[in-house]
Amino acid sequence: MRKVLKYVAVIPLALTAGLTLSVPSMAEDKPKGEWTHDYCKKDNAQCGGVVYANGGGYVVKSVTLTAKGDNDQDAGFNPECLGIDKKLDANLALGEFDLFVVPTTCKYRLMINIKSGDKERKNVKVTPACVLVTISKGTTKNDNRIKFKKRDYKFPDGMDDATKDQLKALGDKECKVL
Repeated sequence: MRKVLKYVAVIPLALTAGLTLSVPSMAEDKPKGEWTHDYCKKDNAQCGGVVYANGGGYVVKSVTLTAKGDNDQDAGFNPECLGIDKKLDANLALGEFDLFVVPTTCKYRLMINIKSGDKERKNVKVTPACVLVTISKGTTKNDNRIKFKKRDYKFPDGMDDATKDQLKALGDKECKVL
């Protein structure tokens, strides 16, 4: 859990050509599974990251990220997120993680399917430049709920401090496990 990830992914952000994202990992140097929405591959796209890390004594069969419906989104949400329903079949062992790069500002449901165990779900919200890191611990059947681990921000070189402060303030308030 203390190891810092060396893996770098590119996440576009409005008014930038892209920025690098280094995600803290527990043991691995890169995600076991990774998915980037097509919208997030475009210049000037407003995107963020959702990371799920397995910190428990079990194998996670799959991790799924599904956009909440338009009635469950906040006013001003990005319609690019509607219809997202992506499942990564990674068989995540202890210390491994998955990464989703998705449109913001949007609400999603994160679901893990523990092999020979429970399915756990949490709603999350992602804002521009925010990387939401989640984790589950415990055992196959006990104390394995998805929990907030940390929030990180990745800004492109040259972004002015006022814009960084605005995005960070938004993320500190809105980028979270719900």
